[in-house]
Amino acid sequence: MTAPAVPQGEFIGVMGSGSHRFTHFIAAGGEGQVFGLSSRDASGDPMAGKIYGTALTREKAKKLQFMIRQATPDLRAVAAWPVDILASPRKELIGFTMPLVAGAVPLHLLLTPKTRLAVMPALSYIQMVQIAENLARAVASLHEAGVVIGDINGQNFLVRNNGTVLVIDCDSMQVGNRADWASGVGVEDYIAPELQGKTLTGLVRSSHHDTFALAVLLFELLVIGRHPFGGHPQLMIGDAIRQHAHILSNNPPKPSIFDITGLGPADLLSPTLIKNFQVAFGSSSRPSANEWARALMEHRRMLAPCSANTNHAIPFGARFCPWCAMEAKKLPKLFAHSPNPATRTQTAATQAAASPVAPDRSLLETCLSVSFRIVWLLLRVALKVLLLPLPALRSLALKVLKTIADYVSEVIASVVEMMIDAVRQMIAAISNVIKVTLSVIWDLACLLIVASLKVGVPLAILLVFIEVFGK
Repeated sequence: MTAPAVPQGEFIGVMGSGSHRFTHFIAAGGEGQVFGLSSRDASGDPMAGKIYGTALTREKAKKLQFMIRQATPDLRAVAAWPVDILASPRKELIGFTMPLVAGAVPLHLLLTPKTRLAVMPALSYIQMVQIAENLARAVASLHEAGVVIGDINGQNFLVRNNGTVLVIDCDSMQVGNRADWASGVGVEDYIAPELQGKTLTGLVRSSHHDTFALAVLLFELLVIGRHPFGGHPQLMIGDAIRQHAHILSNNPPKPSIFDITGLGPADLLSPTLIKNFQVAFGSSSRPSANEWARALMEHRRMLAPCSANTNHAIPFGARFCPWCAMEAKKLPKLFAHSPNPATRTQTAATQAAASPVAPDRSLLETCLSVSFRIVWLLLRVALKVLLLPLPALRSLALKVLKTIADYVSEVIASVVEMMIDAVRQMIAAISNVIKVTLSVIWDLACLLIVASLKVGVPLAILLVFIEVFGK
């Protein structure tokens, strides 16, 4: 395809940005074409300009003026937000200026392993989760500013080398609650069930509709590009969305990615993420973008790099690497091979440069912190359970708490086994000690509480002691 000719002449920014000249073609879309500009913004960063196929309507110009006046540093940090309206040498309003985003990759190229390995071959799974988290945060920033993206799909987000995400095509977004400023476009594969089959032109949407599309994109990012509603032999994706027939439902596509790989959702995703996806795909009460960001951050912090390939990652509580398991089934290459750091010959600086989006604290630190918090929480709950009026109810509650304590001890043991596979015999011993220790602590705590009640020590003193020292 031949690139369009670069517009010639001097174009004027009607809201005060001065004169501009186009330098080179960048991209074309349904509404117009994007070119580089010779001018720079107030910060010295390069600019781009979008020229529409026809002159701006009066309402389109008003919408752009509104967006330019409503711009904030937070919006500019996550979106290629309009800067000024462009007038042609003949004084026709024909487009707008915006920041030029150089060296970034369209998000849709990261969804499937083949294209991801072509454009960002060194990307690890932990970094993929970080990108998903950054995507959710970018959408959350727009929602907090009262903006509805509307046309959420992988082509409208760019990913920089450091993993940050920028939203583009901002002029098609919905600002305000006016029907003539609504986003009239969308891709069927990302449109919420309640909007499937409806005319989007003039339809005022909400952030609630955005979060459905966000959930689909996040699932594709985390589960090697598989659409959660795709793969039904007799249903198009739009029909599957209408029927809530997603991969985690009672009517999943057959065979699904989990059938093909022999894995389950819990082998790749945290319990919180699984629940969020089920709610987002199967009900009208969807997690917000901020809730997605928090769930993804927790998931990322609990991932551990695989000892065989550090571009792989092992979820919290898993006993094997799901990516190694998939590659053992002769599936297409999922990640580039990156050996354990102990066997690398690279310098530390080279490794850091190759991994710009590393997790912000170690798995061990997180596991220990979570474990101690859970233990103290169980002790506090046990004390409060003893305040229940009925002996039978107290006994039942204590049994439930004891079961939870046993489960926690087993989870901690699994994590320890996963992290130090080079000394498995030692870990097995440590695991048993942890199980016994937690069980003994629990039993002693319960005995101490019951004994103290029998001898008349005020329960309030024990509660205060646990609350104060437990923190």
